[in-house]
Amino acid sequence: MDSPGARDYLCAGEYLGYRLLELGVTHVFNVPGDFNLPLLDSLAKVPGLTLVNTCNELNSAYAADGFARATGGLGCCVTTFLVGALSAINGVAASYAEEIPVLSIVGVPSTRQYQGMCSLHHTLGNAEDMSQEVDCYRPVTCYQTILRSFTDARYLIDKALTKALKQRKPVLLEVCRDIPMEPHSSFGLRPPLMTPFALPRTVSDPAALEAAGAAVQRFFAGKKMPLIVAGRRVRTCQDALLKFASAVGWGLLVQHDAKGMFPEDHPSFIGCYFPGFSSPASIAHCYEAADAIFFVGTHFNEMNFGSPPDEALEQRSVVAYKQHVLVGHTDAFNGVATEELLLHLAGRLEPSSSSSSSGGILQLFKALPSDPPAFPHDPNFTAPPGVPLTLSYVYDQVQQQLLAGDEAMAVMVDTSDSMLRTHTMKLPEGTPYELQIFAGNIGWATPAGLGFSLAQQRAGRRLLVCQGDGGLQMTAGEIGNYARCGSNAIIILVNNNGYLIERYLSPIPDSGYNYLPSWDYSKVAEGMCNSSGKYKVFKVTTEAQACAAIAAAKQLRGHFVFIEVVVDKRDAAPGAAALRQGFVSRHFRIAEHQAEKNGPVDVSTAANLAMQLSYNNKNMLQAGLIIAGWDKQGGGSVYAIPLGGTLLKVPYTIGGSGSAYITGWCDKYWRDDFTEEEARAFVVKALTHAIARDASSGGCVRTVTITQAGVKRDFIPGTKLAATFGELPTPASR
Repeated sequence: MDSPGARDYLCAGEYLGYRLLELGVTHVFNVPGDFNLPLLDSLAKVPGLTLVNTCNELNSAYAADGFARATGGLGCCVTTFLVGALSAINGVAASYAEEIPVLSIVGVPSTRQYQGMCSLHHTLGNAEDMSQEVDCYRPVTCYQTILRSFTDARYLIDKALTKALKQRKPVLLEVCRDIPMEPHSSFGLRPPLMTPFALPRTVSDPAALEAAGAAVQRFFAGKKMPLIVAGRRVRTCQDALLKFASAVGWGLLVQHDAKGMFPEDHPSFIGCYFPGFSSPASIAHCYEAADAIFFVGTHFNEMNFGSPPDEALEQRSVVAYKQHVLVGHTDAFNGVATEELLLHLAGRLEPSSSSSSSGGILQLFKALPSDPPAFPHDPNFTAPPGVPLTLSYVYDQVQQQLLAGDEAMAVMVDTSDSMLRTHTMKLPEGTPYELQIFAGNIGWATPAGLGFSLAQQRAGRRLLVCQGDGGLQMTAGEIGNYARCGSNAIIILVNNNGYLIERYLSPIPDSGYNYLPSWDYSKVAEGMCNSSGKYKVFKVTTEAQACAAIAAAKQLRGHFVFIEVVVDKRDAAPGAAALRQGFVSRHFRIAEHQAEKNGPVDVSTAANLAMQLSYNNKNMLQAGLIIAGWDKQGGGSVYAIPLGGTLLKVPYTIGGSGSAYITGWCDKYWRDDFTEEEARAFVVKALTHAIARDASSGGCVRTVTITQAGVKRDFIPGTKLAATFGELPTPASR
């Protein structure tokens, strides 16, 4: 028998491609560049692996994220050295935050170029340091490695894949340009006869699992109103959660980022817990009434939970995520996988009984009215009466026509006003629902939807993407790829003339920065698809047109469908005014108080609000504050807030780098009976001395005089300030 020749062996790129296929990765999203061309050529040799050219590297990363969400496994993008990798890094960082495993492959210079000392294009010009890319990726990936030797390339490929899947985080795999296409015996013979990839599995420590299970049993023993709250980390243990919930029969809520991860027609399902926006309002009542809460796979952040859990909540809760279990306010266990804990507890915890004295959370929910929450009314964020089309009507049609039909669907929602509408959608069993609520990149849904739809379409599931116009302008280039790649997704593009969600978060909603260049989105979609593949584009401005377009989209099952929905710029979700009030109360609280009082706030109120801002962020803010003004209650008053957030009412105060030079002078010459002119002269002279001694104190004086009569501002250029001791006089102008 002849011994195999060199060309009988796989090359590194082929080995990587076959491994990806083995893990369910059928599409790789890429942007070609000179350093990754050999890698792309070798991946293209792998039958069944499709390379999808995206319009830019950020979209490649987003598409890989969407693919991974669709399969529950790995996504993959390929970019070129530094310029491409840095373009993709925001998408990779978002996957890191959202715990989505993505293999970010970057083609880099050859091994010889790495060893050389010549400056290369695409770099930062530092020939002595070729690690800038890895340095940038280190905070947003769980592992970074480079293929620059045939002897360990196979091992490093498998290690990178294992790290991504085990930690549910992105990894960076750099591939030197001269490595991918060279056959080598370490990769095995062709046709590929590779050792099966050993999928990583998290196994609990048996003793820790037993101890945690016993502690959880003791905690829930005798509880009358237990409740389950599931978060996005149940993505990897949905079957175990279903078995557990079915066994115990407790009521269950999903956080917004876990919607679609538990069947909504299950007897235990109550609804989506979205603090301040849960609908019906009885959801929030049930949450508050629970005497014990089992948080499963939750991630507490302000976007899906509001404020962090306080001590009272911790005392009535068990938290299980990844390999950690927290029981009450006292017990903690590590090395306990959430999936194994749920299965361990399924037959050990006492099932809920409707015959108990309280009837349990489910009975309470059934007894409460199913009314939506009462939101404040704001005409600036409400569609005016008589408009030809509202988003409420559009989403009603989506619910009735697309989500109540016989076609398997999935829903993906961009970071936009639609988040406050779609969380109340009724999802048929098995309907995935995806959003990027934590990372919160607007524009993510369109490229992520491309990856998601290409993965799910083979399983017979069609994707609906809810996208705002502001986000689309960031990532619109992938519209053409939907048609070109044969996707049958439906994109509903909301054209409301700008960043609606930013409008109701802005202190001045109509600020110019919330408006966009005017696009004719339906023509943009037509132009990008450009007769490539099967597609249909609609532009709707009335209820009749919207109803007909959605009905047509339902029938066009083999087509990509783009529907531009034109609505009034004030057509916000019902909870928009509430979200605005909550956001303003945290970030623009003085404006909120003024609105409530219908007039200026007291100086003491402004000072207290500034103090709270400083104190609550004392680890991040490195600045002293001065709050001064005049009001009817206190007359003129001055407050000092030094580093750390202490609030002091003082006769006068000074701050800034030059203050150290003039503190003694100010103490000597300060009087509490200054007239207005004397006070102003005192300030000007003090600042003149500070400027003379401190280079950071500027070269001019600006004064603001606040009295009952109003505010007077004045400016004195440095050339008009008197010379102080040791200074040369200002040269006379010629």
